[in-house]
Amino acid sequence: MKKIMITTAVLWGLAGSASALEVHSSVLNNSGTFTLARSVKLGTLTDDAQGFTGKNISEAQKEKYDCTRDDNCGSTQKCSGNKCVDVCTASPCASGKQCIAQAGHTRTCVDCTSDSHCTAGKRCSGSECISCSAGDSCRCPSGQEANGSGGCQTADPCRGISCPGGYCSGGSCSCYSGYSWNGATCIAIDPCANVTCGVGKTCSNGSCIDIPGWCGSDSACSSSQKCTNNTCVALTCGTCETASNHTCVKKSGCCTSAADCGSGYKCTANRCVETGVSCYGGTCYAGTYCDGVAKQCCDNSQKGKRKSPGKCYLETVSGSDDCEPSQFVDGRWLEGKCR
Repeated sequence: MKKIMITTAVLWGLAGSASALEVHSSVLNNSGTFTLARSVKLGTLTDDAQGFTGKNISEAQKEKYDCTRDDNCGSTQKCSGNKCVDVCTASPCASGKQCIAQAGHTRTCVDCTSDSHCTAGKRCSGSECISCSAGDSCRCPSGQEANGSGGCQTADPCRGISCPGGYCSGGSCSCYSGYSWNGATCIAIDPCANVTCGVGKTCSNGSCIDIPGWCGSDSACSSSQKCTNNTCVALTCGTCETASNHTCVKKSGCCTSAADCGSGYKCTANRCVETGVSCYGGTCYAGTYCDGVAKQCCDNSQKGKRKSPGKCYLETVSGSDDCEPSQFVDGRWLEGKCR
């Protein structure tokens, strides 16, 4: 109240001066008195109060206020209703636009100043809302992702999942037929991993088959083989042997030395042959003998029978039977004479 009385007295003093009655509001606004009045929030007039004389001030004019024009406010403020307010408050942008206060008591309207000003599926770039890259979360609802066109779509559960050798399905890695996932890659399934085969068997492609060449006895091998250490091995027979029924047997008439032959025989080219008996320039072999009358080798069947000289048989003259019989002397037949 004391401040009001002091200020009123000052103003009335000014009003008593002839020159004060002609003071223009622009002078008053820049005067020390105006500054003092404004500092105590009393009596600052608007720019329209050109005829202010200090008299007849209404209660409405005594209302406290900060300004009468923009220059009385900060650079990013405007004078609105005698109050300094943010320029965006005094002059808001259209719905959906963001206001940016600028120096000189002005403002500009843009689409966005942060991602939150953009719809889901878009982001703020500079002062514009642009589409997010496909797959970005971009403030899309749970379970969705940016579709790359400024909207949202159901999220791909396989995005970013790598399945070497296989493929992703529903967010998990799967493998093609014949392969299984080991947590890092697809590997070939061993069809014999859980197959147990019996003795002499082996697993092949999930089935038990005979082990080639495996044997449990000679009967599992061919006649010329023998089962040795569960393996069919070919028999090794000698020169005069042949494989038969899993063993080596001697070949008939075959020899490797004279010892394999009987008396009077020798081994030639693995065959037993007679050594022979000399007989009048020839050699008599098995089945023959040297005949003294015939003077040659004769068949054993002719032994003890009469023979003609040089013959292994008795030669007779047709129409004559006047011959002396041969005589058996000293183990041989002597030749006879025919008259």
